[in-house]
Amino acid sequence: MFDRLLRAVAEVGLPDAAAVPDADLVDLAVAWQRLETIACERKLAAAAELFDRRAAEHVDPPHTWHSTAHERAEAEVAAALSIGRRAAGRLIGLGHSLRTRLRRTREAMARGELSVQQVTQLDSRTTNVTDETIAAVETEVLSHVLQPGRHAVIGRRLHDLVDRVILRHDPEGIRRRRERAHADRCVEISPVEDGMAHLFAALPADGGRFIDGRLTEMAQGVCANDPRTFQARRADALLALCRGEHHLICHCESAGCPNSTDDHRLVARKTLVHVVMTEQTLTDPSDQSPAFLEGHGLIDAEYARGLAGDATIRPLRTPSSGPGKRALEYRPGRDLADLVRAIYGHCQWLNCDVPAWNCDIDHLKAFKWDDPESGGHTTLENLGPFCRGHHRLKTYGEWTIKRDASGALDFTAPTGHKYYTDRTGPIQHITGANTRPPSRDRQTAGRSTTPDTRRAARIRAERRRNRQRSEQAAGSEEPF
Repeated sequence: MFDRLLRAVAEVGLPDAAAVPDADLVDLAVAWQRLETIACERKLAAAAELFDRRAAEHVDPPHTWHSTAHERAEAEVAAALSIGRRAAGRLIGLGHSLRTRLRRTREAMARGELSVQQVTQLDSRTTNVTDETIAAVETEVLSHVLQPGRHAVIGRRLHDLVDRVILRHDPEGIRRRRERAHADRCVEISPVEDGMAHLFAALPADGGRFIDGRLTEMAQGVCANDPRTFQARRADALLALCRGEHHLICHCESAGCPNSTDDHRLVARKTLVHVVMTEQTLTDPSDQSPAFLEGHGLIDAEYARGLAGDATIRPLRTPSSGPGKRALEYRPGRDLADLVRAIYGHCQWLNCDVPAWNCDIDHLKAFKWDDPESGGHTTLENLGPFCRGHHRLKTYGEWTIKRDASGALDFTAPTGHKYYTDRTGPIQHITGANTRPPSRDRQTAGRSTTPDTRRAARIRAERRRNRQRSEQAAGSEEPF
C-alpha cells in the first residue's frame, strides 16, 4: 500500500519549494499539513485496531506474572515506529478514544479538517466527560471549531471553549476534575543530558500563576548588563527562592550595581493573579457560574470565591463612548485598560496565548499624535491587548488588521492570505454570551487567489527586502 502511494506521488511530481512564490509556498505548507493529519488518523486507527485485536486474543492465565493486552500492543507499536513505550501508549490511547468516544472528531481528522494538535487537545480536555454527555459536548465544540472561513481554534482558546461547553452540559464536571487534580498535585525532578534536570510540577492554578509572576519579577530585578538570558534568570530565580533568598543577584560584575550583593532584603509578597467573575457569582454561594483565572482559563465558582476571600476587588466599568477628553490621550485609564483585558483575555494575535495582563494595550487604528481628534482614539472599540512581539509585528510587519462590528478581527498577511478570528474572552465565557462569529463566505474569508493579488504580494515583499537592504547599507536602525 505504501509503495503504491509513493509511486502515485512520484508520477504527479513534487514542486520545488525554492521555485514557488511566497503565496503558493504557504498554500503548499497547508496542503502538506492536511495530508499529514490524514496520514496520522490512519496511523492512530491502526494502533487502536492492533490493541483491539490483542485484547480479543488475551486470556488471563492462572498466574499473575503476565503482560496485559495494552502492554503487548504498546511493545509492538513502539518497536515498529521506533518510539518509546510512553509515546506508543499515548498513540494507542488517542486512537482508542477516537474510535470509541470522539467519532466525529475522527471523521473530521480523516478529512484533514483538524490538526493533530487540536485532536490531542480535544481528547485531553474531554477525558473526564461522562459517556452520557460526551456526544453532545463533542458536537457543540466541533460546531464552533469547524465553521467555514474561521481561523483554527487552538491552544488556550480551544481549552476555554471546551471547558465552557462542558460546563453547559455538566456543570459539576470542572469542579470534580479540579478536586481530583488537586489531590494529585506533585513535584517531579528527572535527570536529562548535559548535566541538567527537568522539573515538573502540578500545582493549584493560582499558585502556579503566583510562582510564574514571582520568577518574572525576580528575573527583571537585575540591571541591563546582566549577561544571562531572561529564561536563564528565571531558572536561577527559582533556585534562589529554594535557598531562601528574596532577590536575584545580578551577574554584571559591576561594583556599583545595587543588585550584586546577597543582603537578603525582605520583600513582602501578596499573591497577584487576576480573576474575572460576575457579581452574582461573587456574592451568591449557590451560584455555579464559572469564573476566569488569568493565564489558566475557566475555574468553578467555589474555587473563585475562595480566591476572592482576601483579594482586592474592582468592578469593571464601561466607559462612555465617543472622542471625549480621555479618548484624546494616548494611554488608557485603569478602568478602560481593565475592561479591554477582561474582554479579550489573551493577546489578540492569531493563536497567541500570552495573557492580556502581560500585554500592551494597543490602538488598532494608530493614535494620531499630531492631531488626536482626527482618529485613532483611545476608546474601547479601538483598543486591544497585543504581546510585545506581536505589537511590533502589527506595527512594522506589513500585516493589515481590521475589526468588524462584533469585535472580531480580519488579518491579512503580507502574502495576501486572510485569516478571520472571532472575539472570545473572559466576559463571554463566564456570562455564556454567544461568541459564534457571523457566517462568512469561504472565498471572502479565505485567501484571495487572483493573479493580481499574488503579484501585488510579491511586489510588496520585494520592496520590503529592498528597503531593508537600503537601511542596512545606510547603517540605520529599525524604529521601536
